[in-house]
Amino acid sequence: MPEIRYIKDTADWTRTAQKNKYLVANFTASWCGPCHQIRPFVDELYLRPEYTTIEFVRIDTDIVPDVCTKYGILSIPAFVLLEQNTEFARVTNNINRELPDALNRLAAKAKDDASAKPRGLVAQSGVYEEVKQFIPSGFEILNDTIHFGDTVLLNYMPLFRENTDVKNVLRTDAEVPSAIYSDADSQGLFFIQLNNISKVHSILLQLGRPVATELSELGDNELQNESQPPSLVKVWANKPSILSFDETASDSGAQNITRIDAAEVPGWFEIKLKYVRFQSVQTLNIFIDGADEDSHTIVEKILLVGISGDQAKAQLINTDE
Repeated sequence: MPEIRYIKDTADWTRTAQKNKYLVANFTASWCGPCHQIRPFVDELYLRPEYTTIEFVRIDTDIVPDVCTKYGILSIPAFVLLEQNTEFARVTNNINRELPDALNRLAAKAKDDASAKPRGLVAQSGVYEEVKQFIPSGFEILNDTIHFGDTVLLNYMPLFRENTDVKNVLRTDAEVPSAIYSDADSQGLFFIQLNNISKVHSILLQLGRPVATELSELGDNELQNESQPPSLVKVWANKPSILSFDETASDSGAQNITRIDAAEVPGWFEIKLKYVRFQSVQTLNIFIDGADEDSHTIVEKILLVGISGDQAKAQLINTDE
């Protein structure tokens, strides 16, 4: 089942507060006994269908002290409910009674708000509608839990000039065309950092044959004759940093290898990962190559599907995997 995620740092909180119109911040700490006692109750509230337009996050007072100071948190557990980044209510006592009451008031406002969307903004996005057949019950798109500050893409460039950030290929809410192409040759490499230890079920690649426009970096001839979809994807979990291209050359170390037939293009291609190796994931290295080493390899979108874990259960990354 989906779990309430932990805020990683101040920047993560800022993005989350800006992105979610209706939001609950649960201030907690690993050493706080009452926080652990109330946790199952809060988790149960999070899963109630009447609160799906309200996002919940946990903020560890030791990990993100700046946010605690901003909201004047003097004791925990504490809950700050926000509407459009403005405090709507605060609960610090009688949590079993007062938190549901506050949530009901906030949910009533969200119900009357035509712009309110299910948490994560993914459920009503066009991309979700395109890929929902690939998302098993109880699983979700994990891209909103990516820590983009630590995510790296090597040898990739945005295909269209409207896109100024190559990482938009991983964002579900990108408002510009987010296709990317390998620059110097056919190979590209992703290093993706997740905010929480997560179970990763699959990787979805959107494959296509883009048409040249006046805003595309590649011209019509390059797109038609010197570009290609991916034909090979290798994946490694829990490496502490991005691999080198030399390290990706051997198949022996890869934890998942998938070959893609050209007949799969255009459309979404599902890479199912080996469950045992991807059930506790903090980082992913994803190597993508095309059939012709001299051509550009184009990827339109990459989605991760799985279950977001609990940062409190995080374990040291096994660098030997």
